[in-house]
Amino acid sequence: AKKMGIDNPQAEPKCLKCHVTAFPVMADLANQKITLEEGVSCESCHGPGSGYYKKKVMTDIHAGTVEAASVGLIEPTEETCLGCHGPDPNNPFHKDFDFKTAVEKIAHPIPEGASSAGDDE
Repeated sequence: AKKMGIDNPQAEPKCLKCHVTAFPVMADLANQKITLEEGVSCESCHGPGSGYYKKKVMTDIHAGTVEAASVGLIEPTEETCLGCHGPDPNNPFHKDFDFKTAVEKIAHPIPEGASSAGDDE
């Protein structure tokens, strides 16, 4: 932020649009459960989670018994990532974004042997 001449990145829309889930619409959301302080969360890349946040649903998706899109889960593509990590003349920090390398760094599969029996949270 300093290199970009931004004194308060916590209040700067240029920063918040990528570093905060649901910004700028979060102020308009009823019953919001997210805050600016949470930063980038699952919904930033995967879309609203009300249909897929339960462990059983995620386990079923990974098992192939439920189609991700049928419960609203976005499976991010390079285009999804470029929404925040693409070339931006106002943000020099993502000019060399490599999708394959980035995806490997953030891989977060369900651990082998994880049980979903009775887990609704």
